[in-house]
Amino acid sequence: MECTLDLGYTVEKCQEGLYFWEKVPGMPMCKSIIVTGLKTGVKFKFRVMAENIYGIGEPLETDFPVLVKNRFGEIMLFF
Repeated sequence: MECTLDLGYTVEKCQEGLYFWEKVPGMPMCKSIIVTGLKTGVKFKFRVMAENIYGIGEPLETDFPVLVKNRFGEIMLFF
């Protein structure tokens, strides 16, 4: 699927056990983003919302928390 300039995405993260969603910095390129600055050994949930001229859509959330294993504290998300 090709990327279009009239559609963007907002990605948010939430550490397991907390109820605070935080916007992931950066702009997703097409349908993926590298999330950095995550603490190794910690689980996070993620959600993605599409944006266009009509506003922001309903969030699509991961079913299960993702465990950060990368020693650099990065995860690449595809949506």
